[in-house]
Amino acid sequence: MGDIVDELGNYMPVPGNGRAKRARIDREGNLVSGGDVYAYNKLVVPPVRYKVNGEIIDSVLAYGAVADGTSPTPTDNTNAFQTALASNCSIFVPAGTYYFASTLTIPVGKILRGCGNTVLTFDNNAVNFVCVQMSGNAVLTTMAIAYTGTNTTTSVLINMPQQTSVIEDISSRSSERAAYGITITTTLNGGYNSIRTCFIYAIISGLVISGSAVRDATILGNVFVNDSTSPVVDIQATTDGSGCTFVSNTLVGAAGADGYNIEKPVQIFGGRSQVQGGGATIAGAAISTSIIIVDGIDKFLNLPAILPASSGAAWNNAGVVNIVP
Repeated sequence: MGDIVDELGNYMPVPGNGRAKRARIDREGNLVSGGDVYAYNKLVVPPVRYKVNGEIIDSVLAYGAVADGTSPTPTDNTNAFQTALASNCSIFVPAGTYYFASTLTIPVGKILRGCGNTVLTFDNNAVNFVCVQMSGNAVLTTMAIAYTGTNTTTSVLINMPQQTSVIEDISSRSSERAAYGITITTTLNGGYNSIRTCFIYAIISGLVISGSAVRDATILGNVFVNDSTSPVVDIQATTDGSGCTFVSNTLVGAAGADGYNIEKPVQIFGGRSQVQGGGATIAGAAISTSIIIVDGIDKFLNLPAILPASSGAAWNNAGVVNIVP
């Protein structure tokens, strides 16, 4: 029996013809040319450790995860992923489609990172089902997330119920979308969550901010899309009100949809609101601090014209600024 070594120097046994064989492989398990390869074409066991941005981290494959999400009878990877995250600060998910029958929770302080061809697909029809639940100080990055269940009214792709978590480089599929894309529902010690460079396609709203303790969230360089008449981004009155900042986001909505529903203080810089209903609606709640919109592309409605009537909300000396170069 010979052996083989992955790119980090880990030796793994592979079938042989009785001669000692060693070869170096790439991250996909392919043998690199020039090694003492003999008759192999593929590793029997894929590598279980990877170097990502200079950091050597374990793969979910080492904990029993199976990327057979496109098969008729896929493996439920919930336990494998949860075990991997419980055992490591950072876990890598190699390319492939991984099936889940239950919610995947990213624990406090943990990082789950994939690569360009990593897909997590969830199939659960329960009311209020959440595909991925973020804990505080957790990071989810570089993968696609798909929802294939039948709950088209209350399902959520990713929920952020705690503080200082990060969602980055996440995409969702137009044909496999949840009712809501990302929801920020922080109710305790909330604040400073970050959503960056994601493409989120949802049925009802791409982003909902509703937690009573949401403060100072940063939403940067994302694309949010919906195909209903609901607002693409819904900033609800139940939000704490300390302000969230939107920078260079693109909103795409169906006929009759508003880009933003703004019921609490917010700052919006740049970006596009490509919706047929309107750029932004400001209504429904007392506003005690300014709403600032700096829109370099002039895709919003004339905001002063859509302020609520004096009887509709108590503005408390609030100011609305729409600066278009």
